[in-house]
Amino acid sequence: MTANTPIHSPQTRGRRKLAALLAGGLVASVGVISTLASWNDSEFAGATFTAGHFDLEGSTDGGLTYAQHPTVDEPGVLTFEAPAENLSPGDWAGGEFTVRLAKGTTHNALVRVEGAGTTGALTGVAVYLWRDLEGSCAGKPYDVDNSMGFSMDGATYRGPKVGLSKGATVDEAGEELTLCFAVSGGDRLPQGQTGSYLWKLSAESVAD
Repeated sequence: MTANTPIHSPQTRGRRKLAALLAGGLVASVGVISTLASWNDSEFAGATFTAGHFDLEGSTDGGLTYAQHPTVDEPGVLTFEAPAENLSPGDWAGGEFTVRLAKGTTHNALVRVEGAGTTGALTGVAVYLWRDLEGSCAGKPYDVDNSMGFSMDGATYRGPKVGLSKGATVDEAGEELTLCFAVSGGDRLPQGQTGSYLWKLSAESVAD
């Protein structure tokens, strides 16, 4: 028996070529699509921010010891020389309060003295406040020209803001600012009256 040999007509061979061309075309199309892919890369940036520290502290013993006096209920009690407890017209009595920026403070400050309240009777009583620029609060307020406040009959008039520097490093306290007080009894001072002043030192941070 003779094996059957496929007979390919020209039309059959043409279809095979066409199929082969179509197949080749598909492969070629896939190759073109693959060239459209791109590389990707990314960069990220970030930062951490930390706030500074600001702390004012005061001394009632001439700068020997410092403490916090943060509220009207915890004021630093000032000691005035005689005759503050036996005042008469024409008398003068002095006192002082020292402040500084505490260790760890990272900014300088502007400081202002303001009235924070009174109790009792203060008729005829005047209180003068000024900065100690000479190393001593001795003398009268008219001897100086750096007034930081004035009080009369219980009304307080605040003075200008003054600069206060932080320490050279965060491990050092800042410069000291001593406030001098002079209390005067005027001609209208009644006998036997007692009254108290309360002052507030307001400090605000400033850029270096």
